[in-house]
Amino acid sequence: MECKDFRLLINDYIDGKIENEKTLEKLVNHAQNCKDCKEELEMFYAVKMGIGDDDSGVNTKAFDYNFDKKVKDLLDDTKKEINKNRLIRKITRIILIVALAIIIGIAIYIGMNQNELIGGIR
Repeated sequence: MECKDFRLLINDYIDGKIENEKTLEKLVNHAQNCKDCKEELEMFYAVKMGIGDDDSGVNTKAFDYNFDKKVKDLLDDTKKEINKNRLIRKITRIILIVALAIIIGIAIYIGMNQNELIGGIR
């Protein structure tokens, strides 16, 4: 991902609006490897978190202003979520393959023993 593409996605990322996993992964990898873009992400994050309504329920006296850590945590959490989703997809594929193999095995067994099964019914 190039810096210009990253910058276009910063607000959507902070707002949790990016659903495409490949885009998220590229964005996270870019932020972790590009100092300038990570700093820009921290700045946007600080602005978004700093602009709160009085009704937001945020206690600004107890508010943690360590945006570097918060952005790092956000990126780490996104990466964990991506990895979790990949693992779930892999497990799902394995289960489907095993189920398909069982169904094919049963179909072959029935096909090979069809005469015996039909003969037993008569």
